[in-house]
This record gives sequence, structure tokens and C-alpha cells, in this order.
Amino acid sequence: MEPDLTDIIARSNAEEVERAKDAAAQPSTIETIGDTATQLDSLGQIVELGGVVMSGLRVTGECIAAVCDAIPNLD
Repeated sequence: MEPDLTDIIARSNAEEVERAKDAAAQPSTIETIGDTATQLDSLGQIVELGGVVMSGLRVTGECIAAVCDAIPNLD
């Protein structure tokens, strides 16, 4: 091989190695999908918990209303 051609190949290989390192450092599509699914599952749990809290508050309000109705002096 000619010296110039050897240098060109070596530089090209070095560039490809750097691109491969950069690509390896990035999260894969599968990892990104997994992270998104975990976040959506967490969001679903938060929404579900919010619904439980709202139901609990409604029931608490109904209990307070029932106590107020049972004791006429509290009205």
C-alpha cells in the first residue's frame, strides 16, 4: 500500500471507531421504550392513587355531612 492510502484508511478507521463509541454511549431504542413504559406505568399509578384519594375525600365529606345531619345543633 502507498503511505498516503494507509493514512487515509487509518483516519477513516479512527473516525468509524469514534462513531461506534458515540453510538454505544447512547441509550438503545429498547432501553428508551422501556424507560417510557416505566414512566407511563408510574403515571398510571399516580393517577390511580389520585382517584383513591379523591374517593376517600368524597367519602369523608359524606361522613361529615351525615354527622351534621344526625346532630341538628351542628347545622
